[in-house]
Amino acid sequence: MKHSRALASTCTCLLLLAACGRAPEEAGFRHIVLLGIDGLRGDHLGSRGYPRAVSPFLDELAGRSVDFERAYAGSPRLLTSYASMFTSLHASEHGLVGFEGRPLDEAATTLAEVLGRRGFQTAAFLATRGDWARTGFARGFAHVDVPSEVYAEPCRPAAELVDRALEWLAQLDPDVRVFVFIQFADVEGQRQAPPEHFAGLGREKPDEMVEFALEQHHVPFGFFHYENKLLLRAFNSYDVEIRYVDAEIARMYRDLGAMGWGDGTLWVVTSPYGWGLGNHLLHRAARHVYEAQVRVPLWIHAPGGEFDALGVQEVVGQIDLAPTLLELAGGEAPEPSWRGRSLVPLLAGDALAPRAVLVQRGPAGVSKTEVGEPWRSDADLAAIVEQRWKLIRDSSGAEELYDVTEDPFELDERSGSAAQPEIERLRRLLADRLAEINQGPGG
Repeated sequence: MKHSRALASTCTCLLLLAACGRAPEEAGFRHIVLLGIDGLRGDHLGSRGYPRAVSPFLDELAGRSVDFERAYAGSPRLLTSYASMFTSLHASEHGLVGFEGRPLDEAATTLAEVLGRRGFQTAAFLATRGDWARTGFARGFAHVDVPSEVYAEPCRPAAELVDRALEWLAQLDPDVRVFVFIQFADVEGQRQAPPEHFAGLGREKPDEMVEFALEQHHVPFGFFHYENKLLLRAFNSYDVEIRYVDAEIARMYRDLGAMGWGDGTLWVVTSPYGWGLGNHLLHRAARHVYEAQVRVPLWIHAPGGEFDALGVQEVVGQIDLAPTLLELAGGEAPEPSWRGRSLVPLLAGDALAPRAVLVQRGPAGVSKTEVGEPWRSDADLAAIVEQRWKLIRDSSGAEELYDVTEDPFELDERSGSAAQPEIERLRRLLADRLAEINQGPGG
């Protein structure tokens, strides 16, 4: 855990910004950069103990950020997770499944809409090819940069996204308030990294890397047919894309700093879900609610030093991100429909009352036919996560219980153990939370 120095609360910082000549509606951070790295697992970052040097810039940034070490995505599905992040609603409330499924509920209010009403220029630079307009996800973004219909690959590379974002931002007046979101799909796509990023990868003591994967990441060797080369190939293909995205984010950070994006700028780095690399015999976009899929990186960083580096151990959800960013932008109250709460007290090292996080695979009642996944069960899947315990339950009644503090890779299923009082309590908590959100946005 990072060491937290004594500091004035973030609320005091915002008051100071307001006192320096800005109107009340212009208090708070004037530039907000939100980076989503699809498929990024926190346990493949040096700042979280990964032995390979695949993320030097992100590791350095994490060391100067508020690092939410127990952050959970709203869903392991790409668009469903991003929708929860931007609407502060659970999957069953906002309804968004994917490019071909249900669109975003009309009653949902997005962070981009709210910031736009507060005078922010809003822009989204999206990597994945698809009908973004149909999904409703980009609601509230005045400028949306998507791959063209003739784009050959399923996603655009990080370098192109950074180039286009920097070009657009350079045209703006430096005093304009800006909220920009960039979606990086390289780690998920695993086909974008230029050759120079492969240099040395997989050649540094490969036997030790295999040992780390088996003993520290608890990857079942049988998943890779007991062959070192297959395990290393999967890890190498994944890690090289992290290295590539890391370098492009470093370039963007450097160039924006040269453009004056220092004081008054807020950077947020996170991921909508984690990539399956064999844990629980799940691979790629596994769409389960195990820790590998839904415990995600989340850092909030202010280059101007508005708050100190801090490691936060409290369980939080990405649905808390929208109200947090709104408050940091000077907003006085979250949208009535939003389920999340502001994490600003945690940024200052203060406490918040513990609150369990709900994760859903997708909106309730979505069939495998609707989402184009014929291999999976039609049963709804959800998890409720507290500081120590996590209950996974599907609509058929099947349950799994884990002590995720002692067992973060969920190797020891405890539903049949002496922890029965815990499962009863979590079962009621999960049922109550699901009943609450079934009322819909703002219910």
